[in-house]
Amino acid sequence: TSGGSDSVMADKVNPFSVGLAVLDSEAGSMSKNMIVVGGPCANTVAAELMGNPENCAEGFEAGKAMLKYFDRSGMAALLVAGDQADDTVGAAYVLADYDSYDLSGDEVEVVVTSLDEITVS
Repeated sequence: TSGGSDSVMADKVNPFSVGLAVLDSEAGSMSKNMIVVGGPCANTVAAELMGNPENCAEGFEAGKAMLKYFDRSGMAALLVAGDQADDTVGAAYVLADYDSYDLSGDEVEVVVTSLDEITVS
């Protein structure tokens, strides 16, 4: 609670269940539908999705991120990844608020100027 004598402001956290969240090292096989967060330099599942690139940063650029769909033998994987941590966070914001953006196709580019200024192309 904060404010002067004429105002009151309160914040309340409402926890919710996210189902199943695991680290990449705990993911095991790719036998389930997944949302994979982080690029191939930080996440072994992302690296596998992207074909284990020799240069894990290949295809990534500062200020940009991607939301990319992969079909893995009938299992869906959605990659949420950016060049830097804030780029990945920006892409996660887009996914969380997906109906506010024009998302279509198997891949979209997310441009993260700042976490307050995010565009999708």
